[in-house]
Amino acid sequence: MRALYFSFLFLLSAQVFGQLPTWVPEKDWNSFMGYLQNEQWDKSSKLAESLLKKCPKAETDDMTAAIIRYAYIISEAGLMEEKKLDQEKALKNVQSFTGHPVIMPAHTISTKTGYNGFNKIQPVSSLSDTLLSCESNMTKTEIFTFTYIVCKTAIPTDTLAAYAGGMCRIKGTLQSITLEGMTLPHFRIYIIDADYQLDKKQR
Repeated sequence: MRALYFSFLFLLSAQVFGQLPTWVPEKDWNSFMGYLQNEQWDKSSKLAESLLKKCPKAETDDMTAAIIRYAYIISEAGLMEEKKLDQEKALKNVQSFTGHPVIMPAHTISTKTGYNGFNKIQPVSSLSDTLLSCESNMTKTEIFTFTYIVCKTAIPTDTLAAYAGGMCRIKGTLQSITLEGMTLPHFRIYIIDADYQLDKKQR
């Protein structure tokens, strides 16, 4: 689950979307992937912050920055859940991402509505085009985000059903990120103008 959650998109992204930009050394990228897979949130958070600071202004909205940006959000949520980072500090660290693109890791597609499982892409309800992903850690004991996604073009219900069990990748604009939950603090995220890519389940 861990490798699927982060690596499916993050590791393929450099190959599918092109070479890593000059401001991301391959060594740092590989370390970053390892920290995410092993849920070493303190290390992934620090490296994400360092990499984004090196990002040239002209490349702020490119795909690599968008991938790192969302991974940074997850890292801050992980630290917040582990009580290693104050909630307000965690929010402050990522609030500036509002208005910029983010790319989520690939998630399994589910046609069940509402909160039915972790780390999946599913409809909020049968009456809404909005999608939802409840992001968690590998053991599903810590909730990181409730991420709501509005695509540029809604995914038809029959298309979603045809791809159930497959994978969905999302790239969109971070509209807002807020805190919620006292006992189990997490982020509530809204992503708009999203593009998606669907891949059928491999047999």
